[in-house]
Amino acid sequence: EAEETPAAGQSCPMANGTTTGKRAPTAELMEKLAKKVAAIAAIYLVEKGVAQGLNKAKLKIPSSLATMLLWLGGLKAVEQFHSAHAADSIAAHLSPGVGFLGKWMTLFLTPPLTMLPVAIKRNAKGTSAQSWQRLVLIHAVGWVVSVLVSSALAKALSRRQEGDEEEVKEAAEASEAGTRSEEARTPPAAPGRAAPEEDPLLSNWVKIAAAAYMLQSTVGRKPAFAATTITAIIAAQKANPSLPKPVGSVAHPLVVAAIVTGVSLFLSAKAHGIPPEQLFDEYMNGKGPIGGGAGDAVAALMNGAVSALGIRMFQARAILEENWQPLAAGASAVALVSLFGTAAAAGYSELPPPLGLALSQRSVMSALGMAGANMLGASPNLAVASILLTGVYGAALGGGFLDWLGLKSPKDAVSRGVVMGASSHAIGTASLMAREPEAAAVSSVSLCLTGIVHTAVLSIPAVQRFVHRLVRSTTGAS
Repeated sequence: EAEETPAAGQSCPMANGTTTGKRAPTAELMEKLAKKVAAIAAIYLVEKGVAQGLNKAKLKIPSSLATMLLWLGGLKAVEQFHSAHAADSIAAHLSPGVGFLGKWMTLFLTPPLTMLPVAIKRNAKGTSAQSWQRLVLIHAVGWVVSVLVSSALAKALSRRQEGDEEEVKEAAEASEAGTRSEEARTPPAAPGRAAPEEDPLLSNWVKIAAAAYMLQSTVGRKPAFAATTITAIIAAQKANPSLPKPVGSVAHPLVVAAIVTGVSLFLSAKAHGIPPEQLFDEYMNGKGPIGGGAGDAVAALMNGAVSALGIRMFQARAILEENWQPLAAGASAVALVSLFGTAAAAGYSELPPPLGLALSQRSVMSALGMAGANMLGASPNLAVASILLTGVYGAALGGGFLDWLGLKSPKDAVSRGVVMGASSHAIGTASLMAREPEAAAVSSVSLCLTGIVHTAVLSIPAVQRFVHRLVRSTTGAS
């Protein structure tokens, strides 16, 4: 009897007990998944441990910032006192988790932006049209000032000369060997196409969302709304590369996913006869991933994602060490000018204090801006909107503005990276990836340094009180 031949796609047993076809790739995928889950768990648990330690010590420092610095300092200590190989090995084992958390940082940030309508109603109700106009003007002028300040310092202090392109390129390639932060670093897939693994991912989440809505009366609204947010961000990330560049910069996946989630919440509230604000509060109420709503569950890994940037900075240490002067000067200047200058401008323009406090977070990555807003007693949702708009400025206008200032690519890659990361954080950095990889590598370090300086300074209670005085706030913040 003739031996049966496996159909296409089936596995074929081998004499040694292994198989060819699908099983080997499946085993490899399972191994990768296990490593990714282990790395995410390690990053998450370390951040939670640091948070508990800070609470016991009664230190009002964002756990995400403290853990970021712990990872960076710890890996540098291993490199210094043991070996570079040991430090690189630890970072490599954590890389799958760093990559995942970075790639989906936009997902973790979607719930706060979804809550923006509620935040405006509660924190800016009755704000005049004139105040909104002044806010937009302060925001736009503030971005221009940040670019001018950081570009002047970066250009003056950059150690890169005409013949240094290869050094910077090698540093960028060394950085690329590590994981990427999606919010800051992930280049888009080919125009009109998602990464190969995202096609089935989107299809599966559409099915999960549909099933969750059909079973809503049985399992509750939380799974349905969580699935909506996840499906929306995956679909938005897939569609964004196919959009014209100006449209894609404005229609950021984070914005699209927040709008889709918000509309679904509103329609669901109307369908069930519930006040929309009540359903928004049910979606995100700040009670954590278990006791909170769908938004709380989705956002649960945000602090871990931010803390993992410390590992990413260690992997980019060649860039940091080679260009520390322009990076440190540009990032520090923008962090301080943005925080204090924006607060002073808001106070001088007599903006309502809740708006002025949120606006002072405009130049740092979203997760750290939310932490800063919380320290000031401001709305993190308003802060996220302000931060997102800053990134759009950089993505849409940053490259041309830097050309006009005389910082040309590739000659001034270091200066361009310092400026874009410091002034336009993650979204601006992402806009560099396709055409300016060296500048993008520098920019990713710059945005982290800006966030570190900003948040570290704002963690000082006296600074918080000073910012409140600048915006003429009557609300207290400790």
